Amino acid sequence: MKCNLCRGSGINPKTHHRYTCGTHDDRRCPRCDGVGEEEEEMLSVYTIYDHPKDHPTKFVLRKSLAGSVDGKATVQHTNEYVCCDPLEEARRYVPPGLYCMPRQPEDDPVIIESWL
Repeated sequence: MKCNLCRGSGINPKTHHRYTCGTHDDRRCPRCDGVGEEEEEMLSVYTIYDHPKDHPTKFVLRKSLAGSVDGKATVQHTNEYVCCDPLEEARRYVPPGLYCMPRQPEDDPVIIESWL
């Protein structure tokens, strides 16, 4: 299945931006937010990291899916991410209408914020 909006090209048809790093996931693009069927029951969570170990020179916006599987809370990490610099650029990739949750004391120190 291809992303509903970019049809697997990795280019957002609204902004015409291409991914700056990472791989394009055929089910859903973080930039254009096309919906894959298996994700309809999951909550998309976008987390911004401050220069994580796998990308020490950039801020990284990563998408995870939160929900319930067999009655148990679960978080599924996706392979969807965008590397950015500066921080404001990462925030521009967060889909509109989400609520910002600041980093919690128990979070990994490289987490800046999460968007729900």
